[in-house]
Amino acid sequence: SYRRAEVASEISYLWGGSQLIGGPVLTIPYIVKRTEIRSNGTAIDHEDRRLVYVLPEALAVNAAVNAERRYRSIYDVLVYGANLDLTGKFILTDFAQWGIEAKDVRWNEATMAVGISDLHGVQSAKFALDGRALTLTPNLSKTQFFDTGLLARLPETEPYIAGGVRAFSVALAVNGSSALRLLPFGNGTKVKMTANWPHPNFIGASLPTTREIGAAGFSAEWLLSYLARPYPPTWRAEDLD
Repeated sequence: SYRRAEVASEISYLWGGSQLIGGPVLTIPYIVKRTEIRSNGTAIDHEDRRLVYVLPEALAVNAAVNAERRYRSIYDVLVYGANLDLTGKFILTDFAQWGIEAKDVRWNEATMAVGISDLHGVQSAKFALDGRALTLTPNLSKTQFFDTGLLARLPETEPYIAGGVRAFSVALAVNGSSALRLLPFGNGTKVKMTANWPHPNFIGASLPTTREIGAAGFSAEWLLSYLARPYPPTWRAEDLD
């Protein structure tokens, strides 16, 4: 039993572990100005950089999963390769709801990120906003909502207006093992998954609304509302404190 677990850990490390996919999330910086009064009566002006997180208004996920067995000695481990297409739209936040003026919003520093728990399993990735391809980096800073994942800066030449709609698409090819989990980040989230594995174990906060399981595999769909999750569509980073 110990050796089997050891082999499973080795193969998962080389191939890809349990994958948790979340996003995309917009991170938008803004500036808060404050004045510090020193003991000698002098005033010092400061600018503090803060963040707002925006989740998709609508999110559709199509996942095609191919399961296979990998062998080492007398042991085998079930692994998978998954192709995921995430599409939807953002509605840009009106910062006036927090008393933030438009001139203090740093749209030129805004980013779009997707959380991926095991980057070792990422085979390919493409991000686009309004049909325009974005340049990706795997290095997420501490200002991002996720610990690990992929990040892209938004195009600086686009006009960003409160209430404006921006369409996004994310294409991911990832390897993993043990489990594939998705976070329902859309205000409305629809997930459709197909796989060639005939023995699925549906885990998580919500069971599929429909599912079909046969000898050749399964297909399942989930429909989720933001009302059924414990986080809002938009919030400031300090609201999490």
